[in-house]
Amino acid sequence: AVASGMLLSVVDTIKQCLDKLPGAPRTQIGFVTFDTSVHFYNLKSTLNQPQMLIVSDIQELFLPVPEELLVNLGESRSIIDQLLDSLPEIHSRASASEAALGPALQAALTVMSHIGGKICIFQTKLPTIGNGKLQFRENPRALGTPKEHEFLNPANQYYKTKALELSRQQICVELFLFPAAYIDVATLNLLPRYTGGELHVYPRFNAERDGLSFSRDLERSLTRETGWEAVMRVRASRGVRVTNFYGNFFLRGSDLLALPNCDADATFAVEFSHEEKKVVQGAITVQTALLYTNSNGERRIRVLTNCIPVSPNASEVVESGNQDAICNLLAKKSVENVLKNGLEDARRKIQQQCVDTLRSYKSATSYGGGYSMPQQQQKQGLPASLNFFPLYTMALQKNPTFRGGTDVPLDERAALLHMSLRMPIPISKVFIYPKMYVMHSMTPDCGRLVAIPENEKKNPISENELKFAVLGDQRLKLPQLVNLSANCLSSDGAYLLDNGKELLLWVGRALRADIVQSLFGLPSLDGIDSGLLRVVPIQGDNDIKRRICNVVAAIREQRKGGPFQSLHVIKEGEPMETRFRWYLVEDRAAFNGGSFAYQEYLNHVMQQGTRGYR
Repeated sequence: AVASGMLLSVVDTIKQCLDKLPGAPRTQIGFVTFDTSVHFYNLKSTLNQPQMLIVSDIQELFLPVPEELLVNLGESRSIIDQLLDSLPEIHSRASASEAALGPALQAALTVMSHIGGKICIFQTKLPTIGNGKLQFRENPRALGTPKEHEFLNPANQYYKTKALELSRQQICVELFLFPAAYIDVATLNLLPRYTGGELHVYPRFNAERDGLSFSRDLERSLTRETGWEAVMRVRASRGVRVTNFYGNFFLRGSDLLALPNCDADATFAVEFSHEEKKVVQGAITVQTALLYTNSNGERRIRVLTNCIPVSPNASEVVESGNQDAICNLLAKKSVENVLKNGLEDARRKIQQQCVDTLRSYKSATSYGGGYSMPQQQQKQGLPASLNFFPLYTMALQKNPTFRGGTDVPLDERAALLHMSLRMPIPISKVFIYPKMYVMHSMTPDCGRLVAIPENEKKNPISENELKFAVLGDQRLKLPQLVNLSANCLSSDGAYLLDNGKELLLWVGRALRADIVQSLFGLPSLDGIDSGLLRVVPIQGDNDIKRRICNVVAAIREQRKGGPFQSLHVIKEGEPMETRFRWYLVEDRAAFNGGSFAYQEYLNHVMQQGTRGYR
């Protein structure tokens, strides 16, 4: 934690956020650190400086000064500032190689159980001592085999049990992991999963490279609008019932979601099914009620009611489908399937969903009482609302969350599975099928900020979503988009890939020297470690770099509901290029079920979907 710069990044970000924490003047705050012991900090406002209190007996843990460990932020502000300034120095010579996460978590739970709130955990290694200790169980030989999903499930139920205890006390966990090696994300992610929290992972954390993204993520976590002590219930009118919920929560009873925290970025998916054979006439009503306490201590209820039209014509149902929402739900359902039955079965069912949709639409239009399908729809077998559905289902099968092969580490896969459960539609849309921009041949007006006309300020990009992006109160034109295929890459080019989670800048080995100089301040990238390359705006930037930085900033602005998107430079031919090619989903992939290029996949599912209707 100290050597990587993580501890310094944590305290610097917390200091920047203290004045923006919600709930003032009632906000309370406390700190616990740990290695083989648990360290408490007396922050009583009458002290001249904070007191560090070490409890070495982690089996018989106790609170040394129970009343002074959680204090009012305003009253103890000077002591808190002193502690944050001194923490890196206090632990600068720490040499313990083990981490007592379980005892430290129990200590934090005990300190704040009377009031509830949020625990932010910053962990760099596998917990190996005390309650909650875990064994190293990474097995590279399991990758790409039917046994892989066993390692994507938790090693034991300790952290789920602890999460449910935290949930009962209205405490949420935000988990920040900084692993240099295997850390068992599949087990630790149970803490945010069942407490309404969020997981953030920064592999091989380096403060210079990853500090900005971590700082932005932590700031967002600490300061965003949050509902506390929340419960949510979803109900539907007669004839329809809720069959599944997806997201981060604990399901209390059959239809009550327990949410110690419900923040502005949280996403929940709900699946319904028919309860009766006969469909109700007119419309069904779906009502969601969220009961929570706001940051001012006021109890509120927010109710959202939707009336959804009902049609006896199956073709109309398919035609009204939203392919982005369907794929978001399909990804969430596939996470559950991976954990139960494995990756190959999940991929097979994703493809089968596409085939079943094609078949249902074909059936409805073939026997739909005189319904006539437009000629273009007859050709592709789907309505315009779902014209990219086969492409997106193929992309989902090849996404690193679900792809086969041996090149996705267990921890990374487990983190992606967790992220998919919480992912909102605007993020999942580009995570499933990313956008790839041509950066080396931008037209002169690309990336150049211009004022938004007054008559367009209410809807500045609604009709030109693929061409324009908004940055603050200005607008810019985006570069040309190309298909996600290696055929679209050129060695003399540079391409920016946006997958909603990160930004990948692929640089060809023959990229023009003037562009290399403009972007990186170097005459050539030969022999340069791409992990050290940065593209950050500075005073006096040249025109090319300024416009590229504007594009990057505008893309990040569009993704506020997700993680801050780090920009990673990838040179053609280097090992990291493999990760870039994960997202070139229109090409063939070397794993079972991924060997189709897009046109081959489309022909295959069309053939399967129309079988029996010729």
